[in-house]
Amino acid sequence: MASTKAVVATLTTKCANKTSVACVVNGTTEVDVPLSSSSSSFYVPNGVEYIEYFPSQPTTMSVSTNEMTTFDTVTLPESLQSINLDINDYDVFNVDAPTFIVLKNASVYTDRIIRPTAACTGTKQTFNGTPFPPSKFSKPTSALLHTACVVAPVAATTGSVYRPRPSFQSTRGQVITLSQDPRYPNLPNYNQDASTFAYRYDIRGDADLINFRIPKRELQNRSVCGSGGFATVYRATFHDQVVAVKELTASMHAQHRHIQAFMHEIKLHATLNHGNIVRFIGASWTTLNDLAVVSEFMSEGDLRDFLARDAVPQHLPWFQPSTQQEGRGQFCTKLSLAVNLADAVTYLHSFDPPILHRDLKSRNVLLSDTFTAKLTDFGISRELADDTMTTEAGTAAWTAPEVLTNNGHYNEKADMYSFGVVLSELDTWQIPYSSTSSQSSNGPNGYSNVQMAMLVAAGKLAPSFRSDCPPEVLALARACLGMDPDSRPTASIVAYELRRLQSAKVRQ
Repeated sequence: MASTKAVVATLTTKCANKTSVACVVNGTTEVDVPLSSSSSSFYVPNGVEYIEYFPSQPTTMSVSTNEMTTFDTVTLPESLQSINLDINDYDVFNVDAPTFIVLKNASVYTDRIIRPTAACTGTKQTFNGTPFPPSKFSKPTSALLHTACVVAPVAATTGSVYRPRPSFQSTRGQVITLSQDPRYPNLPNYNQDASTFAYRYDIRGDADLINFRIPKRELQNRSVCGSGGFATVYRATFHDQVVAVKELTASMHAQHRHIQAFMHEIKLHATLNHGNIVRFIGASWTTLNDLAVVSEFMSEGDLRDFLARDAVPQHLPWFQPSTQQEGRGQFCTKLSLAVNLADAVTYLHSFDPPILHRDLKSRNVLLSDTFTAKLTDFGISRELADDTMTTEAGTAAWTAPEVLTNNGHYNEKADMYSFGVVLSELDTWQIPYSSTSSQSSNGPNGYSNVQMAMLVAAGKLAPSFRSDCPPEVLALARACLGMDPDSRPTASIVAYELRRLQSAKVRQ
């Protein structure tokens, strides 16, 4: 593997570091791109103008979104199964006979027909491609007929084939090696595009998700329906279906850890399939800077806003639907919403290892047009792969004491504490501690957020409930809010108890 230190060197006609597995030219900069020996995917950073040589083992490769004009006698590995050449305009496309056979046998993706205009010193031969990788959602597309200039191989002592690259204004630059560890602090920033970063997990190389890729052009009629510090959510149409499209805000693009977390969120969401989990539809990207997750559109918004709208009339009951409720919500009860949420958490915790949501709150519970509650926002959810978790995630008012104490040791019972807080929200219509907390750090009318977190962690502050809260619900909520995680019920027990209560009320 190439060194992780940047080496300043005079630009030559070839990449200097021949120990790396691949070399590309990024403007006036030559970039050695490392690749794990176990990796089957290889992606060229955006902004690349020229490729000198590729690695020898990948089955999936992409050089998309570069506006390259030259593909000149670059040897492709025999292992190649698919290559994405999208958004490039080649006027030179020279390959040798073995590489042409690889292209003939591989899946070639590009929506721009490859037809070299420069003089061909070999034989022009054709190969097939398609505009985009096949998607279970995309409309069928016909094959495109591409042309390559097949030339005789050129002898090379280094094992890679070289052709003179375009000249640059500068004659000096850096040879930069990308670290495989995205946490590496001293990585030179040679390009602001997030696609140039070496991510531990890159969605663009995930074979399980390629069938869920949705071309940007098929997401139409976009309009903003919500935004926050990290992401913006759009309402859009996709094949006459209304969908939600979530993208990171522009300020997050330069922060690689946020893009990495977003890719993990999409990966996790794609594995989930439950009636009380917001349904995953697909992912869309041209570059990582416009990466988006596409999910079902929940027309009634989130539970927090729903409770706020009903806070004054307080028509939402725990059990029997109220005749005073208006519209489709008249068939909704607090208990039905709690059952929906408990079922979702039970599903997450049933995985081995369990999946922790870690940000369970009313804002992350969405309502369908039939007022079915569904859990969303898996941006900080993680599989419980070990005993140690950090306290970076979550919102203090809903966060379990053991998470707030910074000991770093917690399990799925932390989600059950948050569930107890949501039961308090359902019962009171209020955000937890809203009568005692203050938005400022020195609020005169209540505790600051920091003080509130300290009191919760010490067991001196707990969510409140109304005096008329059903005793069965109150007992279950108190159990979830216990200071000792081991004493809290599991999600499956909570779901069972809520359903038993629901059945009992129906029989009355």
